[in-house]
Amino acid sequence: MDLKNKKVFFLGDSITEGVGVTAVENRFTDVFARNTGAIVSNFGLSATRIARQTKPSAWEQSDKDFIMRSDDMPAGADIVVVFGGTNDFGHGDAPVGCFDDRTEYTFYGALHILYSKLINKYSDATLVIMTPLHRLSENVSINEIGLPVKPLSVYVNAIKEVAA
Repeated sequence: MDLKNKKVFFLGDSITEGVGVTAVENRFTDVFARNTGAIVSNFGLSATRIARQTKPSAWEQSDKDFIMRSDDMPAGADIVVVFGGTNDFGHGDAPVGCFDDRTEYTFYGALHILYSKLINKYSDATLVIMTPLHRLSENVSINEIGLPVKPLSVYVNAIKEVAA
């Protein structure tokens, strides 16, 4: 697929934002733009989650979930890439829920709402869904804020299931 001059929007968390890179031009989204000729817009925001949280986070920015932020993205994308879920697992308070959920307060429900919004907003665009990267703590039973959590693989499977 030729991506030259295609508008590609990346919606994600700190990995997309580029936290930890030595320079902005080293973010994966910037490398992608250079290598493909695509016109990239980066909507990554550190510590954010896909699902809405039931309690305010210590860092207010963390509560700007993917659903909220998708409303602020402009029209006109040819491709929209969604890359998240690791923070829902790592420091979220929303339960995973089940496939039939349609509330932003469960991970499954938030996925359904987010993907539907993006499909409606970008009806002519290709939607690309990425799953979280592996992490050392992916099989813990208590997350970073002290709440019970399912393994990261459950979040990955939910993403795959709803995307399908």
